[in-house]
Amino acid sequence: MAVCLAAGDAVLRIAAAAFTLTWSEPRTALRHEQAWEAGERMLLLTEEQIAGDVFSSAPHSTAVWDRGWWRWMPGQEPVAQLVLRHETMRMPQLCVTRGHCQAIASLLPDADGEVRLKACP
Repeated sequence: MAVCLAAGDAVLRIAAAAFTLTWSEPRTALRHEQAWEAGERMLLLTEEQIAGDVFSSAPHSTAVWDRGWWRWMPGQEPVAQLVLRHETMRMPQLCVTRGHCQAIASLLPDADGEVRLKACP
């Protein structure tokens, strides 16, 4: 399995069956992390977490507080692709191995505005 990032005509293929997507919200600076698995032409969100205790209640009905993070398993259907937009995500990074993350802007330096991420053969 692999993951493909695309912006305009540029496409980057990364050999990885699983990855973590991290970013901060532009207004609140809340740190988000999402763990994904790449399947046959689909992406499955397996875990989501948000750093910080700024919510009056848990951000999701199954969320648990764990060492400064709200963590939960979303239980949503697989998706064909993710669309990452600069206006909703600050400094998005892609992590394919534990502790090895790269800014999406450095992977696709000419990407302006929107990056699509999907499973690819």
